[in-house]
Amino acid sequence: MKNIKCILVLATFILLVLSSALHATESTTISCYRVDSINYIYLGDIQIIHLINAGATCNSTYNDCDGRCVGCYINAESLETCFDKHGKQLEKQ
Repeated sequence: MKNIKCILVLATFILLVLSSALHATESTTISCYRVDSINYIYLGDIQIIHLINAGATCNSTYNDCDGRCVGCYINAESLETCFDKHGKQLEKQ
């Protein structure tokens, strides 16, 4: 009985690791914008794995950003959600 429990625990652990690895490789297309006052100036699209890094990745990808870029994607509610260079989430205005 102990062997069966150990096998089940090990199998569950392996499945969790494999599903995490598969999930981690999924990418999302984000649009990069430079924010000037209330204007969002489109710079281009990039692929990203972790959404929280969207703004930082835009800022490091485009020279025109000067720390003012956000990375945005369309969320499940069809709203454009953005992340700034610090990973702070905001709705595009």
